Amino acid sequence: MPKAEKRPEEKQGELRKENALLTKILDKYKVSAKFPGQSDDKITFSREYKIFKKEEKEDRKKTTYEKLCEDAEKMLKITPDPLTKIKLEASIKFTGLNVTPSGVASFAVLSGLILFLAFIISLVVPIPFIFKFMILATAIAGAYLLYTYPMNLANKYRVESGSDVVMAVLYMTILMKTNPTLEGALRFAANNVSGKVGKDFKKILWEVESGRYTTIEEGLNNYLLQWKDYNKEFVESILLIRESMLESSISRRETLLDKAVDVILIGTDEKMKKYARELETPIMMLEGLGILLPVMGMIVFPMLTIFLAEEMKDIGLYLMVGYNIILPALVYFFMNRTLEQRPATHTKIDISKHPDYVPGNNIAIRIFGKLESIPVLPLSIVLALVLMLPGVSYMLATNFYTKEGMEHGLFSMMMSVSIIVAIAIGDIFYNYASCFQKIGLRRKVSQIENEFEDALFALGTRIASGTPIESAVVAAEQDTKELEISDMFRIIMKNINRLSMTFKEALFDEKYGALQYYPSSLVKTVMKAVAESVQKGTRAASMSMLTISRYLRDIRSTQERIEDMLSSIVSSLKFQAFVLIPVMSGVVVAVAQLILKILMDLGAQFKTLEGSMPTGAGSGMGISNIFPTESAVSAEVLQLIIGIYVVEVLTIMGAFISRIEFGDDEIEEADATRTLLIFGIIIYVITLALVMAMFAPLITAISSGV
Repeated sequence: MPKAEKRPEEKQGELRKENALLTKILDKYKVSAKFPGQSDDKITFSREYKIFKKEEKEDRKKTTYEKLCEDAEKMLKITPDPLTKIKLEASIKFTGLNVTPSGVASFAVLSGLILFLAFIISLVVPIPFIFKFMILATAIAGAYLLYTYPMNLANKYRVESGSDVVMAVLYMTILMKTNPTLEGALRFAANNVSGKVGKDFKKILWEVESGRYTTIEEGLNNYLLQWKDYNKEFVESILLIRESMLESSISRRETLLDKAVDVILIGTDEKMKKYARELETPIMMLEGLGILLPVMGMIVFPMLTIFLAEEMKDIGLYLMVGYNIILPALVYFFMNRTLEQRPATHTKIDISKHPDYVPGNNIAIRIFGKLESIPVLPLSIVLALVLMLPGVSYMLATNFYTKEGMEHGLFSMMMSVSIIVAIAIGDIFYNYASCFQKIGLRRKVSQIENEFEDALFALGTRIASGTPIESAVVAAEQDTKELEISDMFRIIMKNINRLSMTFKEALFDEKYGALQYYPSSLVKTVMKAVAESVQKGTRAASMSMLTISRYLRDIRSTQERIEDMLSSIVSSLKFQAFVLIPVMSGVVVAVAQLILKILMDLGAQFKTLEGSMPTGAGSGMGISNIFPTESAVSAEVLQLIIGIYVVEVLTIMGAFISRIEFGDDEIEEADATRTLLIFGIIIYVITLALVMAMFAPLITAISSGV
């Protein structure tokens, strides 16, 4: 019997029900169709995305440079040439700057034009020529630096990420050994690698989850394009790790993983060899043109200040600006450019999580029983001003710049030197206070990381022989009892025996965990992988420990070879900073005083001789004008110029030597600068005193007319 046709109202009712059901289903799954940036309070995202956006929000507040580029593009839009535009676009993408190539070019040109206009105005203003020259030089250099800023920043990021890419490959390989999944390896590296590489890995993870990439492989491939022209070894290592997933044979897969680590280490080694070879020429130029030649040029200062003082009324000002502003700025600029090419080899040691860590350049002082963190910079400035007060008061009271009322003897020179010593003490105090509460922690962590591979090898060997983990920890503690890291095994056993913790809990417990006393990101990260492997059995644990131990030994061997390559360069720089610069500077000041004293006494004797001649006999000869010492720069002022230059150059050299040895490490840099300043200023003052003492009889004899 044929089915009765439904009435229209029944059809409409069923249609409404279907639409309601369909709407309900779509409402249930519409979250998956939402993308980052849509405003909906009900939208939920992955944990990785939330962490990434939080960090990005903290780090990516629009900078002053980005705001100025945006404003300049609105005022004066300039498009760079096609080749430069491509370079700028690649650099902007790599650095994450919120600018456009046109904005960068517009800001650079606009800034240069404003400074050039200031130079034009200065031409009609009665100021010394040296300041006009500085304005013009600043306009040209400023425009160039602003134009190339994104490219320089990208290069800086790549260099700073040198150690991070090594650790990223290491951490991915470690996890692939025990848990061969590419996503898990990438997640493990993202959570444990610091800096730009770690953030980039997190970004890949959430971009896959948000649907921008369909697979981890696709996201990695797109990311590696940024490194293909700079660090091919990193690209090759990641590709080897990815290819290991396609191998069905365990031995073949492990061979590929081992090769991935070897490739990145060999690449780092080769990069540093090339850098060490290429470093010789910039170092020679920096030493010769920036340090040695200026110091040797100081020898002619006394003659210049005497015989050119009439023609160059502001010669003292020119010397001060040239030696205390322009020359140190050029030395610092070339030093930075040289260091920008240095491949990063040392993993940056993070001690910020240690309970005794003092943040920033602060010093922890207990005031009324409460520990306070006080900025060091204001204290060092106040200390320097207080110490230089006697010298400054004397120099001002005697009108030192015109030499009226100054005896030009030992006491006046001591007052001049006291100002330089006060400046040096302020600089020394700043660097010492910035690092003395941290340097011990940093070196302890560094020592622990160096010993960690031996400890891991000892523990892995014991477990490989079939020893239970508890007994293996006791045996490893005995094997490493001469090392600092042996205490870690002791704490682990105490937690297991007394607090009934598992091996993982004994390591990572928030209150009693052994790693709370070892604030090393390397140790913590590796022990995470080890703890996971222990849960899979003794064989997996021993294999993981022995493999990681070998990797760490290879990394340390690479770093030691690199230090050997740079040792001769560092030794040469230290010799110049400790001996050559302070000794030559001290000799120059002493010789300047001797020459000025001789010429002043000879001028006085010629005046006496001219006065004793018959009237008109010597007036045409101008005997009294042979040595115009009245307009010369005094030895005390010359000492101030040279002394400030010595302090500045020693500070720059301390940073230079530290960055060549340790990379970008503020704690080691402050310690190296402090040491150089202490010894450099002491040698400078001693040299000055000894040479002045040697010349004292000669000065006395000339003064007495002998």
